Amino acid sequence: GGLGHDEEGRFGGLQDEDEDEDDEALGLLGDNTKSRRVTELDLAKRYKRNSRASTNLMSVGRWCSGHVGGMLGSVGQCRCVQFPMLTEVRESYTRSKLKSDVIAGVTVGIMLVPQGLSYAMLAELPPIYGLYAGSVPLLAYAFLGTSRHMAVGPFALISLAVAETVNPIYDSQLKPEEYINAVLVLSMMVGLFQLGMAVMRLGIITSFLSDSVMSGFTNAAAILVSTSQLKHLVGMDFPDSDVLPTYYHLVTHLSEVNVTSFIMGSLGVVMLWGVKKLNTKYCKSVPIPEQLLLVVVATGVTVAFGFHESPFNISLVGDVPQGLPSFKLPSVSYELVRSLMKGTAVVSLLSYIISISMVKIFAMKYEYSVNSNQELVALGAANLIGSLFGAYPSSGSLSRTALVAAVGGETQVHGLVTAGVILVVLWFATSTFYYLPKCVLASIVFMAIKNLVDLEEAKELWRVSKPDFAVWLASFLSTVVYGTETGMVYGVGFSIAVTVLRNSRPNVAVLGKLPGSHLYRNIANYPEAREVPGVTILRIDAEINFTNKDFIEECLRSAIEPGTDSDAASEYGSNGDEEEGGNNGSINGYGDSGSGGRRRVHTLLLDAAAVSNCD
Repeated sequence: GGLGHDEEGRFGGLQDEDEDEDDEALGLLGDNTKSRRVTELDLAKRYKRNSRASTNLMSVGRWCSGHVGGMLGSVGQCRCVQFPMLTEVRESYTRSKLKSDVIAGVTVGIMLVPQGLSYAMLAELPPIYGLYAGSVPLLAYAFLGTSRHMAVGPFALISLAVAETVNPIYDSQLKPEEYINAVLVLSMMVGLFQLGMAVMRLGIITSFLSDSVMSGFTNAAAILVSTSQLKHLVGMDFPDSDVLPTYYHLVTHLSEVNVTSFIMGSLGVVMLWGVKKLNTKYCKSVPIPEQLLLVVVATGVTVAFGFHESPFNISLVGDVPQGLPSFKLPSVSYELVRSLMKGTAVVSLLSYIISISMVKIFAMKYEYSVNSNQELVALGAANLIGSLFGAYPSSGSLSRTALVAAVGGETQVHGLVTAGVILVVLWFATSTFYYLPKCVLASIVFMAIKNLVDLEEAKELWRVSKPDFAVWLASFLSTVVYGTETGMVYGVGFSIAVTVLRNSRPNVAVLGKLPGSHLYRNIANYPEAREVPGVTILRIDAEINFTNKDFIEECLRSAIEPGTDSDAASEYGSNGDEEEGGNNGSINGYGDSGSGGRRRVHTLLLDAAAVSNCD
């Protein structure tokens, strides 16, 4: 029950129920009648052991029946499919909401056109596929999503993951048709994977991706994204796509850099930055579409000055097919599916984590509820249906979602309007992209990745928790060196290893009695607490299993054997309590009861209230 619990309130419910019995049992330790002391303590232990065993059995039964039954019930009844937008439109939609959604949809559509072209290049696809990813998936999500503000479609991090998944199978330059087909198969598999997660209610597995892993991964991804777009910015090809070889080749072949392309791309970054600052200061309600403005200006300047001709030779987007996306089933083979399995898991989890994070942020800010499992259904359907119409994997976009909220979007009707804008562009305006320089699209990507860079979190982790910083660093380095797929696996693996290592050396606290009360507290946190003469009370703050049994045994021996000098003995009194100054008073047989000498311990009492399991 409540033995030795600190005032932070851990296991507070159990403490309230059993505190009187436990304190009474401990109070008997000071009694002179040895037989009474042993009898009462034995009864208390037996009562707690039996009640805990029955409670654990009932908890296991409830978990099995609830969780497993819930999964089977969802499979059998398929109640996970809902249409939140239709319900909201039918019950509470007004003309003012329609006006707000139309404004938001058109504004986001204008932003999505240049972003889609840029992110498709990041995925090593023809630019038109970025517009395909910004049309049909938006329609699917609009009907199924529970977020009022989410704007799905192409996203930089997902585009990079797609390229790194498919490029090792089919080179995008040597076999473009096979590459495009493999990307569409990947999109289909991602959709099926996410729908399967929704049916089995497995969104919880994303908890294995800790904040440290994701932060290190996204910062490394920013480097990978910038490296992949460097060839468009400087107008030269690189023989290797890895980070270090790419920059080494750039430094050793500076004479091959297309100066005009580099200057135009750099000026594009400056223009985007300047207009964004202008929007922040003066145009908050209706921002200037800086990316579309850049595309128009750069295209006009290129045509006017002939930058696409000799001697400038800037690389252009070229022909962009005109027309709406058509239905086409990708060509699927066993070997291709097997090759894409690991990438499917990585892209699916990344897409969901990015999206659900934004969904929850905006739902909390604007005070409405969302359904995490329904979001999986919406994303899965968007990717699955989109793959049949030429769309590569999609996720939520932070910049476009923030824009929806900023201009007053009210419901997912704005997604329908955005998709409509993209479809109009596909039908009428694709020919205008012919003279668009690729270096300008690269500058749009460079500005987008600044949202992925957050070194402040790494500094905070270094200050607060060195193990968490080690996880961040491992995730960062493995992603930079090995790419997104392997980097994610290594990051998660290292995070789990650190968690196991922490569990192998749990906090073991020495408890003492507070003067004038029946309460027993950690003497490291409560210096006024005094140990009971002849008795050492230890609280184990973790479950006991094969990973920590040796460490716990050393702690127990050090508490009762004078002169013991082990790693555990030197650590257990202060483990987890470093900020409070630790506790060395009862280690190696020395007490904190005022005697100043060795304590003779005749009884070792274990407070196992925090031990949830013992294998």
